[in-house]
Amino acid sequence: VRVLSHIRNGDLTQKARVYSNDEIGFAVDVVNAMTTELQEKEKMSRSLDLAKEVQQRLLPNADISVNGFDISGVSHYCDQTGGDLYDVFLPEEGGSRKMGVTIADVSGHGISSALLMASVRSSLRLRLSLGGNMGEVITDVNKQICRDFCESGQFISMLYLSLDQKDKKLEWVRAGHDPGFIYDPDSDRFDILKGDGIVLGLDSDFIFKSQEIEGVRPGQIIVLYTDGLWETKNPENDVYGKSRLMEMVRSTADLSAKDMTKNIIDDLDTFRQERILEDDVTLVIIRVTG
Repeated sequence: VRVLSHIRNGDLTQKARVYSNDEIGFAVDVVNAMTTELQEKEKMSRSLDLAKEVQQRLLPNADISVNGFDISGVSHYCDQTGGDLYDVFLPEEGGSRKMGVTIADVSGHGISSALLMASVRSSLRLRLSLGGNMGEVITDVNKQICRDFCESGQFISMLYLSLDQKDKKLEWVRAGHDPGFIYDPDSDRFDILKGDGIVLGLDSDFIFKSQEIEGVRPGQIIVLYTDGLWETKNPENDVYGKSRLMEMVRSTADLSAKDMTKNIIDDLDTFRQERILEDDVTLVIIRVTG
């Protein structure tokens, strides 16, 4: 009874000792086995909590306003760790005025997807430091991913943007990811960021090419997201949908990127009600301010 009381209070270090071969002895063996199993589960839970903390630190830790762009993003995971990523790459001091933003989604979710995503982030950051055009960068990242993970059966969708405030130009490479869009409040027009490109980790010989839009101007809003956002379902099994996302962007277009992000995620939570997330959700808002 004393040992059971300790277990009930969260102390899993105690072991029961009864030297008999009757029902009481069997019950004691079951309690000790249960205690050992609970210790392993507690250890695993602590490890997952640490993995979640490490992964969250890989995300930008603050909203960013630089070089004429106001950027805010958020990731919510359906498990303790996830396979979604967004990142912001600031221009080097004294160098190019261009900056980069990426969003990516590993197939599946959980700890294996989190490990793959961390590797993708590292490969992309390293390759960006070596220079070259956007198509070359993503092509080389894909080759590395294929070498490292081709037998895992997993793949990664990605959208990488280059934002050029000086030339008022938006350039991007789409690697099998939802295309995202740019919204112009003045004309109430949505332009989809299309482009050919397969997911990363599928074909090491694929050559990626960039697309571009010129004439980007203050007031326009660039929206990136993973499919976990628009595919979120409510209790009636309806999906949130891209049309509702666009309508939220339209109705909050006068807000800061941070407030837009919050309003959209709040609307998503209202839509799904008490239904749990079935996939990771990531959203990035980029407002052109200058």
